Amino acid sequence: MIKYTCHSGGCAGSDMFWENEGAKYGVKTIAYSFYNHKQDSYNQKILTVDELNEGFEHVMIANKSLKRYPQGQPQYINNLLSRNWYQVKNSDAVFAIGKFKTKLIVDGGTGWAVQMAIDSNKPVFFFDQPTNAWYTQIWDTTI
Repeated sequence: MIKYTCHSGGCAGSDMFWENEGAKYGVKTIAYSFYNHKQDSYNQKILTVDELNEGFEHVMIANKSLKRYPQGQPQYINNLLSRNWYQVKNSDAVFAIGKFKTKLIVDGGTGWAVQMAIDSNKPVFFFDQPTNAWYTQIWDTTI
């Protein structure tokens, strides 16, 4: 039997939907968090300062494509972005839900994780809510 693990942020909404649905099928979840971060998961993994710093290095690499300049953000926001790295780092593929900001860039916090996955040459499967379609990282290809 193949064992699957969902690497998540453990927050309300899509994170908890995936965690709860996965649990019905034996999918283990690891929900990355940090000190003073509220999340809903029962499977919390608190990241250390060193781990968050490693994550922020990958945020800055993703920023070369995203051009969103996280350097001026509060530390809490940077920690949210940094934990995305662990969702990507520990995954074989990334499945994400959201919307496109531009033809090539995914909007919001999800966009950071998607870009980190692309930068790491990991398969990305993205569901764009406005078009109600799945895309691969070759964004003009629907699946």
